[in-house]
Amino acid sequence: MAQQLPLQQPHVSAPAAPRESWSERHQQFIGLSLFVLKRLAFGLLVLVAIVFISFLGLDMARGVDMAEALPYAARSTLLYFTNLLHGNLGMTSAGSITLRPVPISTVLADVVPKSMALLAVSLLFATVIGVLLGYLAGKRRHSNVSLIFILLSIIGVSVPSFFAALLLQLLMVRWARETGSLPPLPVGGFGWDKHIILPALVLAARPVAQIARVTFVTLGALLGLDFVRTALGKGLPTRQVWRGHIWRNALIPILTTIGISLRFSLSSLPVVEYFFSWPGMGFTLLKSISKQDDLLTVALVMVMGILFILVNLALDISYRFIDPQLRDSLTNLTRVDKRRFVKRVQDTLGSVVSFLRYNELTDWVRQTFRRRSAQPTASPFANVAAAQGDLFDTRADVYRAQRRRAWWRGTMGNLPFVLGSILVVGLLSILVFGPSLSPDNPYTTRGLTIVDGEFFVPPFEPSATYPLGTDVLGRDIASLILAGAQQTLILAMLAVAARLLVGFVLGAIAGWKSGSWFDRLIMGVAEVLSAFPALVLAMIIILALGIRRGMVVFVIALCIVGWGETMLYVRGEVMAIRPRPYIESAVAVGVRTTRMMVAHVLPILLAALISLAALEMGAVLMLLGELGFVGIFIGGGAFAELDVGSTLFHYSDVPEWGSLLSGVRQYARAYPWLAIYPAFAFFIAIVGFNLFGEGIRRMIETVGVGFGKIFNRFTVALALGGLLIFGWARANTGSIAYYRQQARAFDGQQALAQVGQLTAPQFEGRSLGTQGMGDSADWIAQQFESLGLFSAGENATFFQNRAREFTQINSPGQLDILDGQPAPEYRTDFVEYPGYYNSIGEATGQVRAVLMGELSSGAFGGRARPALERALDGEDILLLLSEEDAAIAEFGPRSGLLVVASDPQDMQRHYTISGRNRILADYLTGKLKGKNTPALWITEEMANRLLQGTGETVASLRQREASLGQDQVSVIDTGVDVSMVVDGDIVERFPARHVIGYLPGVSGRAGIGDAGFDREMPGTATQDSRDASVLDNKLVVVMAQYDSAPPAPDAGHEAANFNASGVAVMLEAIRAIQASDYQPYRSYLFVAYAGEGLDGGEPIKPGDVRKFLQARTGFASAFDVEAVIVLQGLGAGSGDRLEITAGGNQRLTNLFDTSAGRMGVKAGPANDAVDISIIFEDRALQSGEGQEAPIVTLSWAGWQETARMPGDTLETLSADTLEQAGEALLLSMMVIGRENTY
Repeated sequence: MAQQLPLQQPHVSAPAAPRESWSERHQQFIGLSLFVLKRLAFGLLVLVAIVFISFLGLDMARGVDMAEALPYAARSTLLYFTNLLHGNLGMTSAGSITLRPVPISTVLADVVPKSMALLAVSLLFATVIGVLLGYLAGKRRHSNVSLIFILLSIIGVSVPSFFAALLLQLLMVRWARETGSLPPLPVGGFGWDKHIILPALVLAARPVAQIARVTFVTLGALLGLDFVRTALGKGLPTRQVWRGHIWRNALIPILTTIGISLRFSLSSLPVVEYFFSWPGMGFTLLKSISKQDDLLTVALVMVMGILFILVNLALDISYRFIDPQLRDSLTNLTRVDKRRFVKRVQDTLGSVVSFLRYNELTDWVRQTFRRRSAQPTASPFANVAAAQGDLFDTRADVYRAQRRRAWWRGTMGNLPFVLGSILVVGLLSILVFGPSLSPDNPYTTRGLTIVDGEFFVPPFEPSATYPLGTDVLGRDIASLILAGAQQTLILAMLAVAARLLVGFVLGAIAGWKSGSWFDRLIMGVAEVLSAFPALVLAMIIILALGIRRGMVVFVIALCIVGWGETMLYVRGEVMAIRPRPYIESAVAVGVRTTRMMVAHVLPILLAALISLAALEMGAVLMLLGELGFVGIFIGGGAFAELDVGSTLFHYSDVPEWGSLLSGVRQYARAYPWLAIYPAFAFFIAIVGFNLFGEGIRRMIETVGVGFGKIFNRFTVALALGGLLIFGWARANTGSIAYYRQQARAFDGQQALAQVGQLTAPQFEGRSLGTQGMGDSADWIAQQFESLGLFSAGENATFFQNRAREFTQINSPGQLDILDGQPAPEYRTDFVEYPGYYNSIGEATGQVRAVLMGELSSGAFGGRARPALERALDGEDILLLLSEEDAAIAEFGPRSGLLVVASDPQDMQRHYTISGRNRILADYLTGKLKGKNTPALWITEEMANRLLQGTGETVASLRQREASLGQDQVSVIDTGVDVSMVVDGDIVERFPARHVIGYLPGVSGRAGIGDAGFDREMPGTATQDSRDASVLDNKLVVVMAQYDSAPPAPDAGHEAANFNASGVAVMLEAIRAIQASDYQPYRSYLFVAYAGEGLDGGEPIKPGDVRKFLQARTGFASAFDVEAVIVLQGLGAGSGDRLEITAGGNQRLTNLFDTSAGRMGVKAGPANDAVDISIIFEDRALQSGEGQEAPIVTLSWAGWQETARMPGDTLETLSADTLEQAGEALLLSMMVIGRENTY
């Protein structure tokens, strides 16, 4: 630094100075202009990448495969920038208060200034306070104040934004309650007055700590440098030394930290704005993602990217004016000089910023490596000294004494290391022993409770029974935190391991091949990802890959978001190590690069990587907490209906810290313990790992620690061997080994024989509307009775009687296209459409194709879409491009509907046609009104035939439809006339029966079958008189649909895989349980249900198990349903694994996945759809969303391909496939049946 900033400048001749000064300024201006242009050009590429990634992720989040999403993202990106050049950002309804479409530019003009002001205030506050605190601490760097300051700065950096917001908001609420007056600062809402203070303070919390710490470290390093001491020694005024030398050199790292803080602030912006209801970019971004408004989402993300790019560009330009050498370097930007320029910047920063002083760290590691490899030699004077009796310490003794003192300073004298070690060891202990330390079962829910004659409903406040209170479902929060540490910390560790692995590999290659195309590519990708707010990018990746897939998706997302920092560090170190003699020697003798990296580079970096891993743990936990706050956690969660008509509660059935923060925004003020304790758990964990990482860094500086003796191939092999032995013992000992042995009793051949019985001709495919359906129900009831089940139906039978509504098709439908070409073929080109209403009727007329954007409901809600009705002149035969469009269009008066099928195979499938009648009697007059509308499914080929005269195709129209805005409808006259007929009758009350059997838990077996059973069922005794560990009042429901669609007029069907296989697997599982000596503690209800047609005007919902419990008097109040297992399509499939669909119930997904693995069956979770609105909306009650109990569906992957097809026959089923599915099911049932926790 003394060479870079000399105290005196040499004198030059006066005449030459102006010419040289003008020439230099001219060259500097050109160099600076070229630099800015190159950065702007690269920034434009970054923005293109941001837009492309956003479109890709948002499309995949809707369930689209990547192969289809990539072309869509490319087209959308091109169209977006084309429209952008014309000043058109599109329309949005998500950003509109009235939900009416408004220009996105209007929304941006409203929300961007609000967020910019919030960011500016927070960063200004952070800069002023941070620099001031760092300056005061830097001046007293040799006192105990410096250590306290470091600890406080680490704690400040570790405070999650949601925790800081929660504490400040609760403080204001407490103030209002204590004083009885309004709080001094508003706790939410928008305003340019005091409303901005709380959110600005929260956003400034981490930047204050970061800026203060960097200022302290930088000033401390500068005050110890020679040129500063020389200036002070020469008697220069202190103010001049600070202004001319210290602050000027400290300004670059301080500005760099402010730029880094901006990225953290942009990442936390959605959380802070959402918490305080500040209607800025972050708040609107969450809303737009939840509403799947791609254009608004992309616009907001792009604005954040532009802000990040411009701020970094401004900082880079300011560096040139601060440092003369950087300004002079712009006069020549050749490749060689550019490399020298980068190296000078690195050297400058490395000399003044201790935490970036990588070369010094490498020197310590290198010295340790050399000392370890070199054997100390005995002094030639040792014998002489000993003979003369001189008491001299040998060099080795002195060295050992020095090392002991250094170790003491680096460990016990290293307060961050001591405190961090205590916290990390505590966290690891909770990770291992947390579930056993839980005071209560974290899976146990509680409802209405009577205490001393008073009624209480959860959440229960902290008390002696519940030290930290309960959540809204009545689950003990202390138990949830202790048990949830396992999932959260393991996820964080896996994410950090992935970050370090990817970052090390890419950084090592980029550093080894510095300046190559690969190096430039990796650096470019890292810069693109850094321009994305981390929270938003993680959300998009998780939703795109499928949040239902569990932990692996989070590991991938967190790795992608954070590998760049590790890569940059490793790249810089490898570039420094590459020219060293021992590396050159290894290259000369032909050592492979991979071996060189493992044998020479990795050992040098290992100590620093361990410190970096601890710091990354804190960063990952911070991001996990923010993701959980906005409703993104492992599995995506499920929804519980707390009360009839109440708001649905978004929760995870597997304890995990992030899920505990979901939805706390709406409960925190009334029930603060719901948010305080989970947020505090995150805070303690982040502080612990950050302190531990800082302690390791200080230890390396003090001791020069090398971890080669600890981490080598022998210790790694020993650790892996220990893990393998532990895993084997866990899977092959204890109760699991017993359950596995019993599960082997499932016989696939017997299950296949049961399928043969159910597909016998006398049962007529068990079709709705046939005698065979009733006969098959009788046969299943006989099997239940012979297997020893107790009746759980009506009147002490196995049956629950219901009535079904459906449409019976009498003859094949007819479709004539009056264009002179061959007539379409039934079940090849068209078939009856299974819509909301019945599909019968006749129609003739011209076809009109209808394209729809997102359509709003009417003023009073309902299914009508006013924009569609305004676009249609009368009753037409409509050509609709998708089933989604048909679901909207069929609610109006139409002459006929032609719906383009998404899958041509739908022409062959047998569906039940709805029995809902369009002809209804007037409530007052009794006159019939309305008319039937025939509806047909047609193939895309037939639709293109209808569109032939318009010059359009289905594909082109779908592209046009995708570009339509809110409430936009386009109608295209095809000019083609068609005639269509669907002949059928509506059957209103066809008798159908569910078959229900009961297997009681052992604690309730004594009363079964006698007169006393109804007087004291399981669960009817008082809570005080029953042992809390008794589980017989917990019910597990296993169910499978046994019937099939009504018989088609042209052919019959066996419906073997869907769903005789599900019933057969259930029957064989019952046989295997009854044949063994296994006795469940929980009770089982087995249901073969009739699932076709309508029940009371609504489709049958397997998850609505309370209706099945109502068949037997007392069952509905006697049992708590703990799990529902649905079996379908288990005998065949195009896939090679068992598929688990649990709708966000991660506990059941993990259980069945693990059980399948233990039985040697390949299995995995299905990528079922998730409602993206969980990340924003408070979720008012919507029909059918809440679950009465966790539900999981087992099926063989690819079973849908033959479902409802004529080819779904007994011959296509495999006994081996049935056996694999049955063994996995049986082991899971045995675990659920007896284990208190699973």
